[in-house]
Amino acid sequence: MKTILDITRTELKTLFYSPIAWLILFIFVIQANITFSDVFEWLLKFKEAGRSMSDITTSIFSNQQGDQGVLPKMKSNLYLYVPLLTMGLMSREISSGSIKLLFSSPVSSFQIVLGKYLAMLLYGLVFLVALCVPIIFGAYGIKDLDVPYLLSGLLGIYLLIGAYSSIGLFMSSLTSYQVVAAFSTLALLGALNYVGNIGQDIEFVRELTYWLSMSGRSEAMISGLIISEDLVYFLVIIALFLCFTVVRLEAGRIRNRLQNFGRYFSTVLAGVLLLFIFSRPAFKFYKDVTATERNTLRKSSQNILKNIEGKVTITTYVNLLDYYAFFGVPAQVKKDMKRFEMYTRFKPDLQFKYVYYWDTPTNNPYIYQNYPDNSDEEIAKKVASIYNIGFDKVLNPEQVKNVGLKDEGNVFVRLLQHENGNKIFLRIFKDMEVLPDEKEISAALKCLQTGSIKVGVINTHGEREVFKTGDSDYSTATVLKTNRGSLINNGFTFENVNLSEGEIDPDLDILMIADPRHAINEMEQHKIIRYIDKGGNLFVSTEPRRRENVSFLANKLGLSFREGILVEPDDSFAPDLIVNNLIPGVPEKISFLFEAISEQNAKVTMLEGMGLEYASAGEGDYDVEPLLQTKWRGCWNELESTDFETAPPVLNPDVGEVEQPYEMAIALSKTFGSREDQRIVVLGDADCFSNNEMMMKREALITNNSAFLSGIFEWLSNGQVPVDVRKPPFPDNGFKISFSLFKIWKIVMVWLLPLGIGVTYLFVWFKRRSI
Repeated sequence: MKTILDITRTELKTLFYSPIAWLILFIFVIQANITFSDVFEWLLKFKEAGRSMSDITTSIFSNQQGDQGVLPKMKSNLYLYVPLLTMGLMSREISSGSIKLLFSSPVSSFQIVLGKYLAMLLYGLVFLVALCVPIIFGAYGIKDLDVPYLLSGLLGIYLLIGAYSSIGLFMSSLTSYQVVAAFSTLALLGALNYVGNIGQDIEFVRELTYWLSMSGRSEAMISGLIISEDLVYFLVIIALFLCFTVVRLEAGRIRNRLQNFGRYFSTVLAGVLLLFIFSRPAFKFYKDVTATERNTLRKSSQNILKNIEGKVTITTYVNLLDYYAFFGVPAQVKKDMKRFEMYTRFKPDLQFKYVYYWDTPTNNPYIYQNYPDNSDEEIAKKVASIYNIGFDKVLNPEQVKNVGLKDEGNVFVRLLQHENGNKIFLRIFKDMEVLPDEKEISAALKCLQTGSIKVGVINTHGEREVFKTGDSDYSTATVLKTNRGSLINNGFTFENVNLSEGEIDPDLDILMIADPRHAINEMEQHKIIRYIDKGGNLFVSTEPRRRENVSFLANKLGLSFREGILVEPDDSFAPDLIVNNLIPGVPEKISFLFEAISEQNAKVTMLEGMGLEYASAGEGDYDVEPLLQTKWRGCWNELESTDFETAPPVLNPDVGEVEQPYEMAIALSKTFGSREDQRIVVLGDADCFSNNEMMMKREALITNNSAFLSGIFEWLSNGQVPVDVRKPPFPDNGFKISFSLFKIWKIVMVWLLPLGIGVTYLFVWFKRRSI
């Protein structure tokens, strides 16, 4: 060990006597501190201008989008610095002839290599100390800086320095020219970062090159997630190239080429075997060190996975004619599977398959513009050729007709299938994110395990339809497959109910009666009442002019609809547009989804609605919870005017018009025998969830009718779905210093610290000259 430390000490002296090492440190410190100062200053200006801040730690230190953060930016520059530091480690000994003296001395090749490598690791610590400077400043200037998160990032950068150094050491042992060693190291680093892109369209090659690729290996740690596979990868790469260097030096003593080749081969084989073993999901271990565990599934999602017994296969169906086919082509498979890594972490036996097919119609008119004279099959062949997919592996429409892809629009879609035969589709969406997130994936997995929540929709009396796209219908919020927030993508299924064909299915979880335009006959009323008497959950909405069609339900539940139409005159909107507020305390009592409404201070809008009276509901053993309330002033029940365009409403107390707050949505619940609580929601309006209202945007009015609907159905489903995947708020949401104090900080970091490094080098240089 003493010999190794002596070599390390000698190599460190050589490094710090070299102007290159000091120049690299000087540039590194300037880049790190300028990056920190620029982002910090920008965010501080936003804060002092009155903008809210959140997740400041990531914004400054770990933002990997375009290498904007301090750690990602410095990580991306390491491949330029390390080759310059390692280029002389061995080549200098070879060119000067001192390597022969080392061989003739009682020093082993292993000691030489380890001593020089240890010197590089110690120099790498200097880089970490330089990065600690902005972290220390950040800890003093940022409220609740997430320090463990940043320490994980430093670990990732240090391992990267270690891997680069071992590679540089090996390349330096191959030549006596330092410049050649530097460029060779740079080339090999580029190759190891690029190798992950080679052969991605060939399954076996894809797996092999992905394990060998160094690209992105430290990104998880910079994001605060430590993965055993990444740790093993860096340790294997370091050991691999250190062994290569030892074998290379031993080759100067052992002239047997076959023996040397065997050493190289056995080293590579051992390294690849270790990488393969520890890349398997069953051998992966994770540690999320972030304050909010941002890289980990929420407990609700974890519990869903733990409760799934047996294997689940996720089959991705990629239509080559589809606009989104790119997400699933062979070259993207590893990246696509990475999106599910949070799930394989808790269920390692998840299986993934990719099926390529072609069929029409699709959502991609552009492809026909490119190939106007070709048939669908000919176009599919051309696309398959572009993505290096053998067309013999591409299924035709006849071969996939039983999967149900045509009902999905023949778009990029995943089919989740349990080994017991249960199936459910996981879709993509027409929004900025496109791909499903934790909420949608967890809902699909839960439905795979327990089944979807079945909603029966009565549709024989002119009710609002869930399967139609009319302005007044409900399809956008309920069954629109391309809408991320629609109920069908969050654990619900819908089916029409015809009351004339028998009793209501007792297996229904929720019965929906949405504004019947025609009267419900007495026989059908009795069927609905029997459903209620058995404890069935119910959703009811109606309009003022059709209140009589559901009056039998109101009487049954102890409710009544107020006369007239609620109005809220406003210069910007129609007088019958009612802007409702969520009643305080409702999110805690009814649904976590209502919290989004409260946090945004959003409103729930209703058109031509009416107030509800519920004093008698409690007498029927129901617990009553008002959900929405109009504003206290400026709203009344209009009893006279009906044509608001020609005769604006005017408050007239003489006819019974009262200016007061009105409740427009009521939730009722009671314990019903041995089953769970019965839950009923009644709305004094039916337009609030219409397709037209869901898509409506009004100037200076923040609304969230979608969250209100989702919250209602989450409560009606007894909290089964949607899945609660809320993450705690980021604690680092403010600054502890003023802008004037930061200016002093900036001078210290950007000017004085680099100046100190320069002065230190000059001191070392003069001291060495004087010896």
